[in-house]
Amino acid sequence: MGAAYRHHVMPRKASDETARPSSKPSRDVFRRALGKPVGHLAYPYGGPDLVGKREVRIAAELGYKTAVTTRPGVLFPRARRPI
Repeated sequence: MGAAYRHHVMPRKASDETARPSSKPSRDVFRRALGKPVGHLAYPYGGPDLVGKREVRIAAELGYKTAVTTRPGVLFPRARRPI
């Protein structure tokens, strides 16, 4: 089960106060509605330039197992590089 950012802020451009709490309420809404834990997060807007190390750290601190974004184009083995 996955969640997204509640207010669709651009994570990397948001302040610490805005970036941290905006993903947790979304997860809580899904967990209550579905009765299942939410372990995955989708960053809004996509694009690797909108997510940095801070956002990855915040997702881990909030307990997400994975957090994903998008990369435009065709996937090749070199696309497996971490942020």
